[in-house]
Amino acid sequence: MKKMVWLMVSSLIVLSLVMAACGPAATPTTPATPTTPTVPTTPTAPTEEKAQQEAVVPVSEAPKYGGTINLILSADITNWDNNAANSIVPGVVQTMYDQLLGPDWAKGPAGTNIVNLPGHVERWEGYSPELAESFKLGEFGTWVFQIRRGIKYGLNPKLEASRLVGGREFTADDVVFNVDRQLTSPTSALNRSTYVGLRSSLAGGKPATVEKTGPWEVTIKTPTDPWVAFFWVTFGSSGQMFTAPEVVKKYGDHNNWRNLVGPGPFMVDDYIPGSQVILIKNPSYWAKNPVGSGKGDSLPYLDTARFLIIPDVSTRLAAIRTGKADWVMDLTWEDSQDLRKTAPKLKYSDYYGVALSVSLKIEDEKLPFKDIRVRQALMMATDFEIIKTHFYRGEASIGDWPTSKKYDWLYIPMEQLPERVQALYKYNPDKAKQLLKEAGYPNGFKTRMIVQSISSNIDMASVLKDMWAKVGIDLVIEPKELGTYTSISVNRTWEETLMTGGGAGTRLMQILSLGGVRGPAIPWKDPVIEAANAKIQGNVIWNMPAAEQAYRELIPYIKEHASTIPMPVPHAYVFWQPWVKNYRGELPQMSFRLPLKHVWIDQEQKKSMGY
Repeated sequence: MKKMVWLMVSSLIVLSLVMAACGPAATPTTPATPTTPTVPTTPTAPTEEKAQQEAVVPVSEAPKYGGTINLILSADITNWDNNAANSIVPGVVQTMYDQLLGPDWAKGPAGTNIVNLPGHVERWEGYSPELAESFKLGEFGTWVFQIRRGIKYGLNPKLEASRLVGGREFTADDVVFNVDRQLTSPTSALNRSTYVGLRSSLAGGKPATVEKTGPWEVTIKTPTDPWVAFFWVTFGSSGQMFTAPEVVKKYGDHNNWRNLVGPGPFMVDDYIPGSQVILIKNPSYWAKNPVGSGKGDSLPYLDTARFLIIPDVSTRLAAIRTGKADWVMDLTWEDSQDLRKTAPKLKYSDYYGVALSVSLKIEDEKLPFKDIRVRQALMMATDFEIIKTHFYRGEASIGDWPTSKKYDWLYIPMEQLPERVQALYKYNPDKAKQLLKEAGYPNGFKTRMIVQSISSNIDMASVLKDMWAKVGIDLVIEPKELGTYTSISVNRTWEETLMTGGGAGTRLMQILSLGGVRGPAIPWKDPVIEAANAKIQGNVIWNMPAAEQAYRELIPYIKEHASTIPMPVPHAYVFWQPWVKNYRGELPQMSFRLPLKHVWIDQEQKKSMGY
């Protein structure tokens, strides 16, 4: 289907070129070197009073206890312990754990609406203590936590590891054990993270240290990189799963699902590989509902959460359409359009899907990409509007790199950027040819692109091949299987260009750590970027307005630098049944767990709808 669409796209490009030839060509000026960042307009953060006025009205019905929610996983679980395996644990595992700090549900759409939890926007003001009862910031990079008393590990009598722990109280020693395990294990998620590990080694030390400084007090120091350490250690993004030390000491790890014992709202009860995972509520869970008609209720409301493992897309769609499933995410814009027509009673929310981009090998003196004029020519040779309207049928956003529109206090709209930056996003093959000529490539050049061997990525590469050919660039596409592609990407061993896929510009963790900005392409020795990064890292959390302003000042430079050619970001969708209450599209992403402890099922509504 996409090949047919692209034939239409090619015809439109030819037509646009003919029309452009009939009138004067646009000639925006572009400097040979990005200019020093200027200070853009600073967005005004919402005040508490304004947020209260604009708050989403909580559900009027009183929450009801009991019932089972059926959720869909698109792939089987291959890893239950981020310290012992080689991949990130999925959201189903994170659902069973709490962190020292977590997103404040009362500040999301269920309460004051300060924090956009459905968009997983992790605004610093939106965090509150979780396993920690309170915390204070000491000298720069130092956190002091008072661990909450009375938290109990879940006790599932049918599992040996759970019986070993016996539902005992969670302690400060447990925090120290788990954080230290994350810091010292060479296979932990933190130490496998490319840019975290690289930045830590460059700084000459660990990203964090942890020690017990009182009976219920834990001090974590993050001297080399406070923001990244916050997400990966303090907040536990993807990796910090607080489990009972005695389980790890006896079994070596908890990569066997039977060994998962945590103090979270749910406990694992059963797992059938390739079929389903069943979680049951932890009856001794400590947290209460902080807001709404159920304020003060003990959480969770649900008795059971059943995760159905359904790799086939058509089967997933059928399950949610027929009511056999209550929730599904990771649906493409194509699938969502069909589902909205065939099941109009379903609720849904969109978010950013996989953002493709092209990383250029700019540090190699022998390659054309060393010259900024070549990189900017590639931007102008790319028709972003055509890709958005025809490749993605309008379901995509342009310019959401390095920052997404969802981060409205950091994002700079295109019209507020300097004209020279705006010009890079306007299709202008004549100007692209002029820049190539000025750079010494009047007839263009031949280059190779490494692409992961999946149809969507190859299709996008084919689109670029056709577009770039119009300015004399002969693009050779080299598909690679996942293992080979991952090795090339992580080790930076591609020779010329690399098509990457990810959530670039949509994760605050990546933004303020410059992980999303650098990606695999931007060199670490760029003086402008390093100066901005030093200012950001010298202020994060302790002086967030200064850190955020330093980042905003850098955005025009990053875009003008053009070391990455960012494709429009396609939309993805999450759907859920109308009887799933107190849910508004929150996603189980890296630093936000699916909020099952707040969700409840309206059994009467479900029955009245014939299910």
